[in-house]
Amino acid sequence: MPAAAPVAIKSVRLKVGLEIHIELATRSKMFARAGSPGNPEFYDREPNSLVTPTVAALPGTLPVMNLRAVEMSMMVGLALGCSIARRSKWDRK
Repeated sequence: MPAAAPVAIKSVRLKVGLEIHIELATRSKMFARAGSPGNPEFYDREPNSLVTPTVAALPGTLPVMNLRAVEMSMMVGLALGCSIARRSKWDRK
C-alpha cells in the first residue's frame, strides 16, 4: 500500500459473505404448504402451477416456515463445516 494512504484506509479490512440458494427435496415450499418443485413428486408440473394464495402473497395470507427445510438446510451447513446462527430473522417481501 502506498505510504501516502490515509490511516483510516490502512485499517479497512475486507469481509466477504456468500448467499447460496439451493433447491431442497422437501414435499412443500419453504414458507408455504404448496408443493415444492424440488420434490420428485412434482417434477412434471408446469411452471407456476404450484402457486397458492400464500405463495402469491395475497392479502390476509401468512407464511409458515417449513421445519423440515430448516433442518435439511442446517444439516447441509454443518456437513460443509459452516457455523449456524443461534437466531435468525426474516422479513416477508
